[in-house]
Amino acid sequence: MFTLSYAMAIYFIFNNIVLTFIGKNIEYLVFFMISLMWILFWGSTNNADSSNYLLLYENVSETGMGWINSEVGFVGLIRIAVFFGLEYSQFLMVISFISLSLIYITVQRYTQKLKYVWSLYFIYPFLLDVVQVRHFIAMSIMVYSINFLLKGKNVRYTIGILIAFSIQFATVMFLPFIFIYKMKIKNIWIITIASIILGIFLVKSNYILYLIGFIVSIDKINMYFENKASFGFLLQWIIQIMFMLPIYIIYVKVQSERFVELVYKLNIYLLMMFPIYMINLNSSRIFRMILILNYIVYAIGFLKLNGKIRYALFIYVMFLVVGEFGLDILFSTSDIVLYPIFQKNIILN
Repeated sequence: MFTLSYAMAIYFIFNNIVLTFIGKNIEYLVFFMISLMWILFWGSTNNADSSNYLLLYENVSETGMGWINSEVGFVGLIRIAVFFGLEYSQFLMVISFISLSLIYITVQRYTQKLKYVWSLYFIYPFLLDVVQVRHFIAMSIMVYSINFLLKGKNVRYTIGILIAFSIQFATVMFLPFIFIYKMKIKNIWIITIASIILGIFLVKSNYILYLIGFIVSIDKINMYFENKASFGFLLQWIIQIMFMLPIYIIYVKVQSERFVELVYKLNIYLLMMFPIYMINLNSSRIFRMILILNYIVYAIGFLKLNGKIRYALFIYVMFLVVGEFGLDILFSTSDIVLYPIFQKNIILN
């Protein structure tokens, strides 16, 4: 069923993309689109994970405790919400506003093409973030914490990642980056390639489960890694490299941008995730966390580059992002992600 929320989303995305392409600035459309995203987030009541989050919220409200495997930071946020007498939907309203604000502050700090970045994010992976609330909160904190690295405030970055880790444990993957981001590109490549080779050995021998066990509980490990991927990890490898390709091109062409260099290094670093994909493709969510940063770099490239390469990258990125939307949402999880978010929103429907 085609609802008003579908029409609004298509209108804002289409107009913002077209306006970016032709170079027109109508910035109020961005704020309307972000407002729609905010309403879609906290008004979503019947998506794939909403019942689980609601049960957890009710349990914390009644007992003050989460489940055995619940992240302490997320339970802490719920306790604060309960203290102020908020219902679950009100909790989502507040926390999504804060998270979207953290992302907005970061985006507007590095590019003027806000409408381009937010449109790409709306297409993919925002709808998945609506379902995966903890992932979304942790992602927004990680994205904002990147600002501290560019200012040389490593302690604040560490604190930010640890807070995100307390909400979504997979965010710990960004903690070692503090020791890498100042290295030369060549050295990061060497470390990454060596880590991939070592990681594949550890995965094949199952030693990696014991190593991760020093960081998180064995129950949490089993929950995420109980089903090994067959060959689906190959597709995720290709997708990650395809998203990284424009970053590399923009880095080569626009080397004076520190933010571009930082995000390029982060993309290289996350290639270390390749062996983890062989265990379980759910770990690809970690790479999904940096897509908003990649989109900022794409926007910088669109402003800085000239000639055919500028529009070639624009078209390539659009096909890539829309393709991921089709692959990861439209043709695989539309019944539990796309349709519930747009058709069962407590505000728009």
